[in-house]
Amino acid sequence: MALRFFLIPVRATSLVMVSAFLLTLLGGCQAPEQEYIEVKRVHEQLTPTEIRDYLKIVYSLPTPKVPELAPAYAPPADWERTRTLSVHDLVLEEEKYIDQLWNEEVLVRQLMRNKPLMKRLKRAHMTPQQFVGFTYTIGMSLSRATIRDNQDLRQILEEGGRAMHRLKEDKRSFSVLSEENEEDMHIVLRNAMWITRVNRVENLMKVPPENVSLVRQYAKQLTPIFPDDFKQNPLDKVQDLLVEFGLPFEETELVGTDVDMSWEKSEARVGFDEPGADGNSRELQTELLRVKDVLQKH
Repeated sequence: MALRFFLIPVRATSLVMVSAFLLTLLGGCQAPEQEYIEVKRVHEQLTPTEIRDYLKIVYSLPTPKVPELAPAYAPPADWERTRTLSVHDLVLEEEKYIDQLWNEEVLVRQLMRNKPLMKRLKRAHMTPQQFVGFTYTIGMSLSRATIRDNQDLRQILEEGGRAMHRLKEDKRSFSVLSEENEEDMHIVLRNAMWITRVNRVENLMKVPPENVSLVRQYAKQLTPIFPDDFKQNPLDKVQDLLVEFGLPFEETELVGTDVDMSWEKSEARVGFDEPGADGNSRELQTELLRVKDVLQKH
């Protein structure tokens, strides 16, 4: 911007006004810095500028790592046998715990104690709330990038919805269940894994595909600074091995569950199989060889 100066007789007070005017003009020639106003959410699209600004903040810290805030995901429910609440109430309690995991107010108070980070956030015109928002949004995008093509999130969510419905319909006391029916207790705990599994899938499905592409583009810079739980496939640790690797049958509403099965002695087939040299029946020997063969292949 070219400025022309003219020599004109002015008073001292006028000189001050002219100087202030010129400083305003010169200041307007500089490129404005990015100023963050809103908190970024998981479903919102990230920009390359936001990623670069975030990286600049973290890499300028004495230890270039994202500060430890909270786990990316809640662990599977593992209720104590002595819990007297109903299964329904335990599910609601677990959902509330998961919702509070990334409580913004709590995490901001935690960040306020990090003086080096606060200094850099002030310099970058970014609030602690906005830093938390960027951390979670970028982290969830990294997490979404680990999902394999054969992991159909929509299908998993539909299956999870049915499992959650069954859990919330169960009004039995968990402690009584533990005392009276050990098998039922283990079935409930196995199904309770769906609570965190559904929450993970719901959050992953919010991530825009553009964010996944962007974090992959900046993977070399983002991967070293983020916690491991954002960089690992979030469904692998909560997968149902029996479902993932196959079941001989599936319990459905039409078929019913094992608990409802009845047995009549008159309908039972009674017999025996001659044991082999090692004391095991021929059927058991065949099954053991099959399992051994499968394990060797893997």
